[in-house]
Amino acid sequence: MKENNFWNFVRKNIIGRNVKIITPFGERFVTYADYTASGRNVTFIENYMLYILELYGNTHTEDDTMGNCTTERLHQAEKIIKKSVNAGNNYKIIEVGTEATGAVHPTSANSRALYPPCCD
Repeated sequence: MKENNFWNFVRKNIIGRNVKIITPFGERFVTYADYTASGRNVTFIENYMLYILELYGNTHTEDDTMGNCTTERLHQAEKIIKKSVNAGNNYKIIEVGTEATGAVHPTSANSRALYPPCCD
């Protein structure tokens, strides 16, 4: 898929891309400007998530089909992530369910990187 075709495909799949709201200036399309923090959902990923959720289970439960399936998917994802950043087996992945902020905040708070020296 050519780059332009890819981005057109992504744009067309943004959920809520044609939503209008009533403003003091009349009806306007929503301008979404917080892609860095939360982004927007896209239909092809949400459809895939629906497929994944059919066999979703707790990764701490490996004695049933659903937990085993989710654990295997987690291990596959870890391998893909490590390969993509050239991380060896001696590297660990810290998994969080709260996006990048959830991973960075505790790490930086523990290293005091969030606070300038004047604010101890």
